[in-house]
Amino acid sequence: MKGEEIYTISGLKEREILTMLKEADKHNKRHVIRLLDSFEYRKHLVLIFELMEMDLRNAIKTFGKKLGLSLESVRSYARQLFISLAHLRKHKIIHADCNIIYLLIYSLHF
Repeated sequence: MKGEEIYTISGLKEREILTMLKEADKHNKRHVIRLLDSFEYRKHLVLIFELMEMDLRNAIKTFGKKLGLSLESVRSYARQLFISLAHLRKHKIIHADCNIIYLLIYSLHF
């Protein structure tokens, strides 16, 4: 994250929330991205996340060109989204920017 103080403060808060959510989901069943590590480099906070294949917008562009995604895929992604949102709600976290580019896909089911 950029070195400006507001970005550093936001990054530290994000790190705190993601660490708490990870500790509350020991078996990785709640579909929240895993923060693997973080460090500071030249006054920049660097957050390291698990590797994901693509975001949902790119998946729709790539695999849903003319027909859209399969109903099975839509159900699967919707179910995972609801599980993750329930996990956030349980811990009193509101995701203020649920955008299709932030819905990341690890395993493609098309």
